[in-house]
Amino acid sequence: MLKKGTFDYADQKVEISELSGLQRIDYLSFIKKSADEYDALPEDTSDSDRNIAFTTMQLRINAWLVAASLLHSDKKQKVETLHQAVLEDWSGAAIAGCSQKVLVLSDMIPAQAEPSDVDEHALPAPEKDLTPEKP
Repeated sequence: MLKKGTFDYADQKVEISELSGLQRIDYLSFIKKSADEYDALPEDTSDSDRNIAFTTMQLRINAWLVAASLLHSDKKQKVETLHQAVLEDWSGAAIAGCSQKVLVLSDMIPAQAEPSDVDEHALPAPEKDLTPEKP
C-alpha cells in the first residue's frame, strides 16, 4: 500500500505515489551510480563543464524519481521509458517541484511548514546562556 498525492503544475494535475521499498533501493542505487560517474570526471575538467555535468546529474536523478512515482499509475510502462518521457516532456522546474513532493510523500525528507503554519511575528526562542559560570 502506497500513499498517493497530486502534483499541480501549469494548470495540469498528475497523480503521484510514494516510492515502494524496492524503488527506494533502486533510487539510492541510481544516485550512487550517477554520483560515481560525476566523480569520475577528469581532473582537468573546467568549472563550467563540471557545473553542467552536476546540473545534468541532478535533473536526471529528479526525473528518475518522478518516473518511479508515476509508474504506479501506469504499470505497463518501464521506469526507464517513463524517465525518458519525463526528461522530454517536463520542464526543469516541474521535475524539481514534483521530485520534492515525491520525497515528502515517501517520508524521505520532512514536509516544509506552510506559510500559514508559521507565526511571522513570533520572536525566536531565547538561547540558553552559554557563558561560563563564575566561581
